[in-house]
Amino acid sequence: RRMVMILKLRAKMDRQDVAVKDWSDASVVFRDWIEKNGYGASNLAKGAGDILDMGKKVAHVSYNGRVWAADGKEIIWR
Repeated sequence: RRMVMILKLRAKMDRQDVAVKDWSDASVVFRDWIEKNGYGASNLAKGAGDILDMGKKVAHVSYNGRVWAADGKEIIWR
């Protein structure tokens, strides 16, 4: 069974959950969402960029698109 990760897109008036396949996909989807909507870091709400697997936070995408594991270590996927 393949697990699906969920990326939380959160801004003041825009709340979405999007399925992503991997870290790279999460980074691209998050940055595209920010760019498309013209969001600055101050527009993002709590939980924006969180990546959940089976309901548990496993990572976070920061505003610049970098992906961080729940333990705070950067995830390098390239």
